[in-house]
Amino acid sequence: MSAMKKLLVLVFSTALALACMPSIAVAGSPPVSLDSPSKTIVSGTTYAIGNAGELANLAAIVNGTGGAAAQNCDGATFVLTGDIVLPGPWTPIGMEVKPFFGTFDGGGYEISGLNVSGGFQYAGLFGFISGSSIIKNTGVSGSVSSSLPESHVGGIVGANFDGIVYNCRTSGVVSATGMQAYVGGITGDNFTSGIVRSCYNLSGVTAWGSQSYVGGIAGRNDFATIENCFNSGGVAGASYCYTGGIAAHCFAGPVRNCYNVGTVAGGTYCGYIIGYNSTTVPTNCYWLDMGGTPMGSGSTPGIDFVSFTAAGGGTLTSAVTVPG
Repeated sequence: MSAMKKLLVLVFSTALALACMPSIAVAGSPPVSLDSPSKTIVSGTTYAIGNAGELANLAAIVNGTGGAAAQNCDGATFVLTGDIVLPGPWTPIGMEVKPFFGTFDGGGYEISGLNVSGGFQYAGLFGFISGSSIIKNTGVSGSVSSSLPESHVGGIVGANFDGIVYNCRTSGVVSATGMQAYVGGITGDNFTSGIVRSCYNLSGVTAWGSQSYVGGIAGRNDFATIENCFNSGGVAGASYCYTGGIAAHCFAGPVRNCYNVGTVAGGTYCGYIIGYNSTTVPTNCYWLDMGGTPMGSGSTPGIDFVSFTAAGGGTLTSAVTVPG
């Protein structure tokens, strides 16, 4: 078996493992029920979330809308104990001035019925995460959108500033209509040491405002990392946008071990992996060859891309020589 075929088998084996995420057992003391929107969160404590009301309590605690001052939940862990169906419109957990700093472990469960729309600057299940924050093992399905200019819209989190999003998945619709929006299937904006790892997106991702950034995994990936991810959702943007199957815009942000099989359309800078790239060296990335290019624009030496076609059982069409 050739080196490139071995790499492709490895990539798709990783995708299969992601699709079969098991529930994660939490060791230690029994979790505390998150039974109040004004509950005082104690660092080092684990809190259980088993229904839509308790998840809404977490949003109220972080956003400061539950009758007490906002708490960033630094050092605390929140675990899902089962699938949750959200019954109505959702207010994202955290915002730029009130970010979420804790750990959220979905245990492989699904949060469905997510409905975020209208006037949120940071839109997603989570709005804004930062610092020591970790979002992991979480599936989300539904619709996330914003009409505001300069909005940050993602299926999991609107903006990831220095946090980690790990082993998460999304399906549904993620969109923005305002100018200069950052829109991604997992996160709209991954920046300043943020990490998105081992995640995948099935959602359609669109941005219809001029100068927007729309990507299958992240709208923007600046000084941050995307690795071991894949996208199969369609990505589309307005005429003057950045559009990318994995990320729309990369600046000094590694993208490695990723692949895209979704369509990518529109945008001044349009690529099946990255729309516009600057000072990033993507490695071991694949895209389904539908007549486009892996990178829309930008100049970086040593780019490591491989295309493959659906014909012939996934025959590889080499764009580079991959060592090994």
